[in-house]
Amino acid sequence: MTLEQAYKKLKEEYRIATRDLNRLKAGTYTDEEKAAQEKKIRELNSQIEKLNKQFKAYQIKIQRLSGEIDNLVIMIGNLEEEKKNLEYDLQATKEENNNLKNEVSKLRAQINRDFETSSKPSSDKPVHKIITNNREKTNNKPGAQVGHKGHKRKNFETDNIIFIEAPDDIKNNTDFYRTGKQYIRKMVDIEISVKTTSYVADEYRSKTTRKRYHAPFPTGIKNEVNYGANTKSVAFVLNNYCNVSIDKVKDFISELTQGQITMSKGFISQLTKEFSAKSEEERNKIFSKLEKAPVLYTDATVGRVNGIGKAVIVCATPEETLYFFKDHKGHEGIKDTPVKNSLGTLVHDHDKTFYSYGGSHQECLAHILRYLKDAVVNEPELTWHNKMHALLQEIIHTFKECGGNLPDDKKEDFSQRYSQILYLARKEYDEHPHAKWYPNGYNLQKRLYEYKDATLYFINHPEVESTNNRCERLCRAYKRKKMQMVTHRSQKCAEALCNCLGILMTNRLQGNNMLLASQNIFMNDVTLT
Repeated sequence: MTLEQAYKKLKEEYRIATRDLNRLKAGTYTDEEKAAQEKKIRELNSQIEKLNKQFKAYQIKIQRLSGEIDNLVIMIGNLEEEKKNLEYDLQATKEENNNLKNEVSKLRAQINRDFETSSKPSSDKPVHKIITNNREKTNNKPGAQVGHKGHKRKNFETDNIIFIEAPDDIKNNTDFYRTGKQYIRKMVDIEISVKTTSYVADEYRSKTTRKRYHAPFPTGIKNEVNYGANTKSVAFVLNNYCNVSIDKVKDFISELTQGQITMSKGFISQLTKEFSAKSEEERNKIFSKLEKAPVLYTDATVGRVNGIGKAVIVCATPEETLYFFKDHKGHEGIKDTPVKNSLGTLVHDHDKTFYSYGGSHQECLAHILRYLKDAVVNEPELTWHNKMHALLQEIIHTFKECGGNLPDDKKEDFSQRYSQILYLARKEYDEHPHAKWYPNGYNLQKRLYEYKDATLYFINHPEVESTNNRCERLCRAYKRKKMQMVTHRSQKCAEALCNCLGILMTNRLQGNNMLLASQNIFMNDVTLT
């Protein structure tokens, strides 16, 4: 029985006892009946007093329990408030934990991102993985194999012949005779010689005007000591193509000539400016060819002038290239480049600026393949990027095997599979929304959908390459030079270097001798400003 039930029962008994007592007091009885009634009244009074005591005890107990209940209510309120605070802290901790997990995943993705999954150059990766050899091992010895055309050393014309006589014990022995066959071994070496030509002109003086006169010297003969085109081209190519510092060029030429030629650092430095001025006509011819090219490859890299970032834009075909040093990329950077008026196909790395120029476009699939590989690593729960990576590789390999002439049914099959994979990508992203820290995969599938024609343009045009690797390689020529010199001192110096690289790399693409080409440029009669 609960305390409340006992209290109610006690209260009901007290009410009945009090009622009976009142009835007894109001009635008329004999002496015996009165004695019996009084006895009963005493018992009822005793019972009532007992019930009063119990009632008071219950009241005290109820007050005490009420106080305890109040304390418990306060305690429950405090616990509920503490519970709310703990729930808030738990939610905040969960959010912080998720943010930290996303941050860790983001940083891990950045650390693991290299030249195979992004546009970062391979030189930025300090530790390169081991390149495995997938060729099947055979028991053949190293060297030339049966049926393989050998590559012999280049033969040289002989300038001097030295006959080696046989020893006397062979030559005077009657057991030996000449067979008519000779063994020839050649020694090829380089001779460095310094050739100095003095130009002498008699001085004449007028008796009347007292003016002095001498015959004009040939072009390029201005100072007491001048260096010829051969010497200039060696120093220029070493500094600008081989990326040898000015100090080392000076030391190398001095040691090469046994100290006879010691150029000043200022002279070596101004060769770039001189070459740039004297090659303007050649650059204009190349510019015209690039502008009219049916397929123009273009890319950009970063340059610096006194620590301020600039842009170097490269335009190229398989046989010509030019470099342009600009303040910015974008439309301002496109001005005064062959891209501005080109009507051909532009091959680039998804710079949206280029879509405002040219007649058609081909995006570099090498970049797309790297981005897909990055998405595979960072979105392991999805499958579309792995399938797209395999498809694009298959398209490129099939295109090369067919010599660029893909059958129409093959083109249609590739196009349909391409669209099916993008449909799968949208479905997978609906089921697994991309993480806030990694929207790259989601944005890539949107890009592949929107620029499908530019991605697969090459399968219908065999003259267009599927990648922009041509410009990527040409950009390295400037990057290597930038690493050697760190920064340009002025905009004019940077523009002069880009002008020189355009001529040097064009001659390299055409298979010309760069030293001879540089000599021809330095022999041009151009007045430097």
